[in-house]
Amino acid sequence: KRTGRRLTQVRVAGRVVAEQLEKMLFQGGPTFGGLPIYGYTTHPNRNTSAFGTNGDWAEAAKTGENILADVQTMKTALHADRMYGPYMIYVPANAASKLDGDFKANSDKTIRQRVLEIDGIAGLRVADQLPSSHVIMVQMTQDVTCWVNGESLQTVQWDEYGGFELNFKAFAIGVPLVRADIQGRSGVYDMTD
Repeated sequence: KRTGRRLTQVRVAGRVVAEQLEKMLFQGGPTFGGLPIYGYTTHPNRNTSAFGTNGDWAEAAKTGENILADVQTMKTALHADRMYGPYMIYVPANAASKLDGDFKANSDKTIRQRVLEIDGIAGLRVADQLPSSHVIMVQMTQDVTCWVNGESLQTVQWDEYGGFELNFKAFAIGVPLVRADIQGRSGVYDMTD
C-alpha cells in the first residue's frame, strides 16, 4: 500500500512541475540573471487585439462564424509580420467545450473541424495554464519560440532511516524563449478582452 501511495505522489509531483512549466510558457516567469522570462501573453512584441463580435470564445453568444473571423484576424496580422505558419492555436480550458459545438445551425462540422480546415492551421489545443479570456496563435518555428531545456523532467529518490522511508522529488530546469525579429515582428498573436 505504501509503495502505491508513494508512486501516486511521485506522479502528482511530476504533473505539478509540468503545469508550472506550461504556466511559464503562457504567462512568463520571474527574472533570470536580471532578464525577464517572457511567455506568449507577456512578450512585449506579441501581436494583440480584443476579441471580435460577441466577446471571448467561451461566451454563449459567440458563434462559429465569430470564432472563424477571429482566427482570420490573427492570421492576417501574422502575415503582415511575415509569419506565414504553420500555426498552433491555444485556447483556455473554459472555451474547450465551445469548440465541439456545431459550427452553425444544423451543421455537419464542429467549430474545431472548421477552424482546422483553414490553411496553415496545424492544430488547436486546450492549454490549462492559459488564462481565461485569451486565445493564442503561434507560428511553430524556432525563430518565434523554442524551449531552452537545462534538465528534463525527472524524479530523484533517496532513502532515510536505513531504507525504511523513501523520499522523492520531481524537478525540471527550462525556460521558454519567445522571440521577435530585429524589426519587432512577432509570430505570436494574443487575442484577449
